[in-house]
Amino acid sequence: MRHLIVEKIMDKRRSSTAEAEGISNFKNKIEIGKTIEFSWWSMYGSGSNVKRIIKDVTHDGKPLVRFQGWGSWQIEFHEINDIY
Repeated sequence: MRHLIVEKIMDKRRSSTAEAEGISNFKNKIEIGKTIEFSWWSMYGSGSNVKRIIKDVTHDGKPLVRFQGWGSWQIEFHEINDIY
């Protein structure tokens, strides 16, 4: 049941104007090995200004990092604060 609630919330965020702005601002900057600063949200908590190195990229261009025990934590475009 939690999974369905989280998916509904994420679908709303993915269709927001913040997601479109994130795509236009950061899509071309995403490269493996660069450092990314992002905010995160899960059903267990949230945080901001976390820095990680991009380990991989999904088929639609979203960065994947090692985070909280996950080897491939996917970051949504609206969660990205900066890439350098």
